[in-house]
Amino acid sequence: MRLAFWLMDRFGVPEPLVGDLLEERSRHRSALWQWRQTLVAILWTVARDIRAHRWLAARAVVVGSQNVGTLS
Repeated sequence: MRLAFWLMDRFGVPEPLVGDLLEERSRHRSALWQWRQTLVAILWTVARDIRAHRWLAARAVVVGSQNVGTLS
């Protein structure tokens, strides 16, 4: 489960949420449950960050789409 916690750290999932998931994992939740919760936490965090920084997100999409054409 180290990978799950590393991913949550990498994507900036709030520490209280990570702590809650760690606590639930210690209560013998399944690995499938842990991964499902990890993915939801990451998606929630990414969506929250995109909403908070709409212009930066839009700019990243535009710049990224322009670079895709240069890779061919």
